[in-house]
Amino acid sequence: MTGDTMTGQRSMVTRGERGADFVARRGDGQPTRFYGYAGGSPTVLVFSGAGGEPTALAVRDDLVGVLPDDARIHLIAAGPEVADEATFHDPQGLVHAAYGVPAAGDPTVVVLDPNVRVAAAYVHRDPETTLAEVASTVADVALGGEGSTV
Repeated sequence: MTGDTMTGQRSMVTRGERGADFVARRGDGQPTRFYGYAGGSPTVLVFSGAGGEPTALAVRDDLVGVLPDDARIHLIAAGPEVADEATFHDPQGLVHAAYGVPAAGDPTVVVLDPNVRVAAAYVHRDPETTLAEVASTVADVALGGEGSTV
């Protein structure tokens, strides 16, 4: 893993890196292993910053409307629990840290290919741009392409 030796925080994931496995509570309150939901088709993780769940939920909902049905889309929530089966709760920020995503700030979207390797990561700032970039990357990896750069 790469990281900042002064803070101990790793850099954001990069293309080709294996997506980290984790166990986190989902909307039903049960601890769930992420790898049980990943692999075989593109997976999109939408990371919320603490307090940014409404924006991250909107990003996730917009992606559901534009991505193919076989793409798996999950929210990784840094703040209060959201009663939603497609949300993994990360109140300690451990999943955010494993992917190098700040637990505060704008939502970040990480696209994993069917082999659970990072295809791209985007910091969300504009809905149109985020949707277009993520849709393009998912299409690339679904077709067996290499995906976009990070």
